[in-house]
Amino acid sequence: TLLAMPQPIVPVDVHDGAATETRPVVPEVTEEEPTARENTTGTGKEALHQFDEGLRDWVMNASGDFQKHIFAIEFLGQNLFTFFGPLSMPLLYFLYQGTTGMRNRGFWMGRCDMPFFIVQTVIWAFLFASLVTWAVFRPPDVKIIELKLLLTSCFMRNVTIGIKY
Repeated sequence: TLLAMPQPIVPVDVHDGAATETRPVVPEVTEEEPTARENTTGTGKEALHQFDEGLRDWVMNASGDFQKHIFAIEFLGQNLFTFFGPLSMPLLYFLYQGTTGMRNRGFWMGRCDMPFFIVQTVIWAFLFASLVTWAVFRPPDVKIIELKLLLTSCFMRNVTIGIKY
């Protein structure tokens, strides 16, 4: 399948021996290709074909242009959950226009989504506990640079995730 094969990068346009553009070579999906699920019904093969088509389109467009508004939404959504945890869910529901985006990012606690939600909530809980502990008790062993490092690492994580989407 497409997921298991490494995709070679080849020049698209060669002029005077120098490549002007490169992109991954993705094989065309045809009905005659053998699939991993030989014993599926016609609908299963159609679904697999649609998945392969969608994957091929995604690979071809994965290096598309950076979209500032998508980055802003993702960065805001990640920061909301990172700093406010489950309390931010009403705003995230509005921001992602429903639960689909929230489930994809691990912000929704559904039956199948529970492991991802637990990971996101644990990240928030540790950050929240650290900030509250510092704000209330002001431990003398904790320097302000350590707090800045904690917040910077959270922002760097959220920037990376925002760029991903």
